[in-house]
Amino acid sequence: MIKAIIFDMGGVLLKGKLETVVMAVAKKLNMPREIFDDLDSLGYHDSLTGKLPFSEFIKNLVLERKLEITPKNLLILWKEVYLEVMHINTDLLDKAKELKEKYKVALISNLNDYHGSINYERNLFDLFEPKLLSYEVGLAKPDPLIFELVLEKLGEKGEDCIFIDDREKYFPSAKSLGINCIQYINNEQVFDELEKILN
Repeated sequence: MIKAIIFDMGGVLLKGKLETVVMAVAKKLNMPREIFDDLDSLGYHDSLTGKLPFSEFIKNLVLERKLEITPKNLLILWKEVYLEVMHINTDLLDKAKELKEKYKVALISNLNDYHGSINYERNLFDLFEPKLLSYEVGLAKPDPLIFELVLEKLGEKGEDCIFIDDREKYFPSAKSLGINCIQYINNEQVFDELEKILN
């Protein structure tokens, strides 16, 4: 019996993803998109697990890719772009509020501290309990430990939970704990799949 629904954020509760932000930043800087390839070599993944502040990653990016903008100004531009392209999926958020009347509603998101602060300002996390932001818990999907942690905090078994994410690559870790998975394509499809499982 389903007792909890776990949502992802980027590409699900937010309409854009990291790639959307990166493409828009490259466009504003009038630079090729490829300038932002292999961000993990500059510490992006470390920013997701809280090992490196996002501001330090931005410094690395400016230095290594020889960008003609100061780290401070790139941070300002990055936030502007993030707010422009990462629109809140209000219909899905409303659905989560409705679900919360009967089920526990949780969040797991691979997120850095900068994107986290922007979304705290937008009160995007208020609905979700627990909320596992990768930079706060030091774990990122697809690490099975982040899924173990959400189950522990929910106090539920995997088979009693549904996980909704746009990236299928995170499902094997969740499924290994018995969690039911729905790949987000669009709102209507997710609503339909939720209805089938919940009824």
